[in-house]
Amino acid sequence: MQEIRLITTLKAAVLAGLIGGLAMGLFHLLFTEPVIEQALVLEKAFATAEAEIVSRGLQKVGLLAGTIIFGAILGSLYAGPYALLHSWLPGASQRLKGLILTALAYWSVTLFPFFKYPANPPGVGEPETIAYRQTIALGFVALSVLGMGMAVAVYQVLGKRVQSKAYRKRLYIVSVGYIIYAAVLYLLMPSNPDKVRMPMELVWQFRGLSIAGLTLLWVIMGLTFAILWERFTVKETNVQKQAARVM
Repeated sequence: MQEIRLITTLKAAVLAGLIGGLAMGLFHLLFTEPVIEQALVLEKAFATAEAEIVSRGLQKVGLLAGTIIFGAILGSLYAGPYALLHSWLPGASQRLKGLILTALAYWSVTLFPFFKYPANPPGVGEPETIAYRQTIALGFVALSVLGMGMAVAVYQVLGKRVQSKAYRKRLYIVSVGYIIYAAVLYLLMPSNPDKVRMPMELVWQFRGLSIAGLTLLWVIMGLTFAILWERFTVKETNVQKQAARVM
């Protein structure tokens, strides 16, 4: 099996996350900011908006910087599981394993939690419930990731006990088990306590753009990581070969 080095994986993942974060930031500047402007107008109409401390222009710069930093952090968190647990991932090549990990992480970290707690535009949500909403959302993400991790572990354990030709059977068992876990998690976790006082058309438009931006981040990060990791690994291998020849 090809050797996986954490430092190489970390460089590729962080750089891929930076590129994905930049793409997400530009997407939100172009498409989501006009929706936020509409939401802010409605927020002022409801008399819930506070005096603007930071100008909108500076907020947009902060948005772009924030998405880039977020992408880098996400990439660094992605690198560890890939380097340490890649042998547990399905896939015939390291590139395919990386893409599969991206898909699993996208579902468990982003898409599934988004179904339960979708993003809302400014003006939706009471200040008194911020801590509570953040707690249940983060708790849902943690339990979602835990469920996905257990599913991958069970898939590998079953693979050691059944013949390789029975991979469909173990895939079926793991899929059914995970679906049950996900359904129970979704139903038992509390809902968002705050009422939505804005037009639902605007809210759904914001939510659609929010998940589209996150999806763009994951897609670009996953594809870029697969390319960069292979190039970095090949370059590293060539350097080691040249050093061995010199010695």
